[in-house]
Amino acid sequence: MKRTFAVTGAIAAGLFVLSTGNAWAGTNITVKTTDSTPGGGATFQADGDRVVVCDLQEDGLPAVGYLRRYDGALWSTTVAGGYNTCKERSIDIPEGQKVTLTVCLIKDGRDVFCRTAAGAA
Repeated sequence: MKRTFAVTGAIAAGLFVLSTGNAWAGTNITVKTTDSTPGGGATFQADGDRVVVCDLQEDGLPAVGYLRRYDGALWSTTVAGGYNTCKERSIDIPEGQKVTLTVCLIKDGRDVFCRTAAGAA
């Protein structure tokens, strides 16, 4: 009986963390666009505070990544244009600062197929 409660408690705690979108200090983030064959991808590497954005598909649509503070303020925009190319940017972010990373494709001057993930520096 104790084991059942322990497992249930662990699952509930994990779901709570996932549902709130919180992540703890030093988490890396990887995210890809929402199109059926993701045309763009981005990574935030907590060690070194690096953002890498890659154009993953030969579709003529460049990939753009936005690194934001958790409150929405923009820290960085990075664009990778051209199939199989990546662009990298380093930013000095305070340790433990919660961030979000969004990756999109750019079509006709608009962001499309965007996806966002959260983490911390």
